[in-house]
Amino acid sequence: RMLDAVTITYVKKPTVVGIAPATVDDMGGKSIFIYGTGFHPSQRIECIFNNSRLSQVEWISHETLKCNIPPLRPGIVPLHLNYPETGAISRDVKLEIVEHISVMQMLPTNGPDEGGIKIKMFGKGYPKDVSQLVFCGFGRLTIQGKRENANTVSCLAPAFGDIPLEETTTNRLHHRELFLKLSFDFGRSWVQSPVPFSFLNSIVVTSVSPTHGPLSGGTRIDLHFLQTVDECPAYCGFHFPGVKSQERVIYAVGKCLNS
Repeated sequence: RMLDAVTITYVKKPTVVGIAPATVDDMGGKSIFIYGTGFHPSQRIECIFNNSRLSQVEWISHETLKCNIPPLRPGIVPLHLNYPETGAISRDVKLEIVEHISVMQMLPTNGPDEGGIKIKMFGKGYPKDVSQLVFCGFGRLTIQGKRENANTVSCLAPAFGDIPLEETTTNRLHHRELFLKLSFDFGRSWVQSPVPFSFLNSIVVTSVSPTHGPLSGGTRIDLHFLQTVDECPAYCGFHFPGVKSQERVIYAVGKCLNS
């Protein structure tokens, strides 16, 4: 008695030759491409990270697979392919997991609209190589930043007029805000500041009255401005010059009398 014919398909033994990108952050949620030979669409394949974390694989071609990355601890993580139906396991390839880049603090948070002040971005997960180029994004305007140390990047604020207006929020007459961004990969990806930076118009004082008063204090001083000031209360600084080590500035809360 003849048995029904059975078709047996022989496939080439899968091999892995590389992955891209070879470095990802510890947050997970991104994908890597695995390159090699002998990948077959009928085979069930799993990505195994650190011999424990499993991720399903998407077949792209006989030479390419796509694998989603789960959250992982920073460090060098071995990655191999597992074939549950046959028990076969590929050789390990190394995947570098780095700390997620984030900006924790920005100082100062405001400056004059003519620019020129240094803004420092304090964060974590910045690339270890401090000589690596970093770029600062002010809206669509990109300028080169500077690595001050492992956790600090400084950006020189441009003039507000050099930034396209549609990239900013103009919510007051002399108060304009936008979030700063950093990129360590020539603009392919950006990380944003936790708070916006405010560009402030320079306040021009046209007159001060009176110009003198008793040493005992208590004199009301009126300051008149070239433009409307809508930031109230305002702060008045009294500078007492002298030897550098003895210079003093005393601040007092002012009051806006009219607009």
